[in-house]
Order: sequence, then C-alpha cells, then structure tokens
Amino acid sequence: MAPQFQTPVAQPVGVVPPGVVAQTDDGSTMSSEALWRLYRFTKLFTTTYGGKASKDPKDYLNSFHEFLRNMGIVETNGVDFAAFRLSGSAKKWWRVYCLARPAGSPSLTWDKFSQLFLEKYLPITQREDYRRQFERLQQGSITVTQYETIFVELARHALLIIPTEKERVRRFIEGLAQPIR
Repeated sequence: MAPQFQTPVAQPVGVVPPGVVAQTDDGSTMSSEALWRLYRFTKLFTTTYGGKASKDPKDYLNSFHEFLRNMGIVETNGVDFAAFRLSGSAKKWWRVYCLARPAGSPSLTWDKFSQLFLEKYLPITQREDYRRQFERLQQGSITVTQYETIFVELARHALLIIPTEKERVRRFIEGLAQPIR
C-alpha cells in the first residue's frame, strides 16, 4: 500500500509562521498572531494619513477606531496598526515620538495615542474655533436638516461641553428656531 500524503494548505502571501515576533516603531514586539491581524487589517483598511491639512484628522482617527473596534483589537494592537498606516510627515512625527520615549516605556493606550495625534494634527486654535462655532450655532434661516448636519459636525469637537446624550439633545433643541422648539 502506497503512503498517503496530504497536500499542504497554501498560506496567503505575507502570513507569518507561528512563533515569529516582530518589533514595532515604539520598540514593543508583536506576535505572529498580531502580525496576521496586521496583514488582514492592511488588506481591509487601505487608507493612510500623511499629516496634510486637507484631511480631517478627527475623521481619520474615528474611522481607524471604528475599524479596530470591529476587529476587536483597539487596545491590544490599535496603536501599532494605526501607526502602521501613517505616511509622510505623520510617519516621521510618530518615529520621532517613539525615539524620544524612554526605553522600556509601556505601550501607549488608544486614548493616549488619540490625544497625541489630535494635539499634533488638530491644533488647539482650530479646536477652540470649532468649539466657539458650536457654542454660537443657531438654526436661523437654514433647514432643520442643514442645522442638524452642522450640529453633528461641530458637536464632535465639543464633547466636554456636551458630554452626555441628554446634554446634546438639550443643546440641539436650544439652537432650533423658536417656532420649531
């Protein structure tokens, strides 16, 4: 009787064999399982951020967060994966930040990364301008739909002013034209 051989299952290009470990920009390591998730992430999330003023950094960060949350890896690999998708001046900023961190520093949390990212790419003057626009927002002569669109866009920059859903609703109603309230 002839021996039976199993045909090996082909692995997709870029798949890392078990036990392989890679080093990230900030000096931490990534397991083969994390590298596999990174491979999948890069195939599905193709957008990069290069630090240009034409792209809204908050939108970019929010889309990253949503995608990472759906993959279930915000806190485990979120920062590494987000940093992997930086390019241009944003990639340089991240590398400089990582090099300046003391050796052996713990990995950053998603919240800390988000804070650093927004401080860099959404200057305080711009954030203050959005906050002031939000505080002054009134429906006036625009439609309720237009008012709502502007409200939602500016409200995301005013989370400290309207931290709860109840406050957002109250503020939305307050800004509506008197006959509609």
